[in-house]
Amino acid sequence: MFWVAYRQVLGWLTVLGAVIGLLLMVAEPMVLPPDDGEDSLSVRVALAYAGAAVGAVTGLVAGSGVLALLGPWTWYAERTVASRAWVAALGAAGGAALVWVGIGLRTNGAFVSWAIWLPLCGAFALVAAIAAALLTARASRREDDKQHRLQQQEPSQGLL
Repeated sequence: MFWVAYRQVLGWLTVLGAVIGLLLMVAEPMVLPPDDGEDSLSVRVALAYAGAAVGAVTGLVAGSGVLALLGPWTWYAERTVASRAWVAALGAAGGAALVWVGIGLRTNGAFVSWAIWLPLCGAFALVAAIAAALLTARASRREDDKQHRLQQQEPSQGLL
């Protein structure tokens, strides 16, 4: 039941991450002047694909964070939609931040680079948290409505 209700959150976060990564890498040469060798079309296409791939991985890890925290949280059926959305936002922010802290550590571990990577990490974590909260609230309402309809369809268990 859990996977059926919340798998769309994972899918949409992955797609959203890929689209945002693609758009950022397409817009990057418009904001920053290209370095030597970056102004050819083939390099820009490769950067766009790389941005989409990194964005998809960020969305996938953020979605996995949502499912990892939301699974234990929803063991009790009486959890509110708002609480599920907050837990999902926390999981998505943690997952997206984990990816970008890893990228920052891997690319250059110097202290100076943290001035660049921490704002990026915070921005992507914020976007993932907002998207996850909205998507989870939608999925939770849909699941609650479905459970409510099923309970109304069952015959009463009273005395005959």
